[in-house]
Amino acid sequence: MKIAPLTIYQYRDLYQQNISMNALFNPTALPNGTYFISEEEIIAYQGTQFAWVKDLPLIDYTTDMPDTTPPTLSLYAVEIPLEYQWVFVDGKITIGGFYIPLDDYQSTKIVNLAYFEWVDFRKELDSGIYADLKAALMPLWDYVAIQVQSGNVIIL
Repeated sequence: MKIAPLTIYQYRDLYQQNISMNALFNPTALPNGTYFISEEEIIAYQGTQFAWVKDLPLIDYTTDMPDTTPPTLSLYAVEIPLEYQWVFVDGKITIGGFYIPLDDYQSTKIVNLAYFEWVDFRKELDSGIYADLKAALMPLWDYVAIQVQSGNVIIL
């Protein structure tokens, strides 16, 4: 079975909208939190309002969940300046069951370096499903890389 992953915005646009006279779009979530519609829904849709669904990439359906177990924490962290803190909604970055917390350390906002080296999180971020979020996060990743290269790390 083929499915088309959706962003949260696409999910909201399609939820309970008509495919045809007798059917509605029924976006569903995988266990990892990724929303999708089926290839059958895409084929059945003949309207113009949501014609963009015809261009969605199809992938094989799988219920395999990525390992969202947080990484073993490092002895190092990086201070996160105010200009990057907006990506930490409710004090964390969250995608598909993964989360990266923004912590307090001696009245400074920090993130443990282990989260920036978290292979499974990065694989999920690079999956193509979160293109907008990835674009928003990359300046933070670049900032952290520069801090590490410059030796501007906090020893915990």
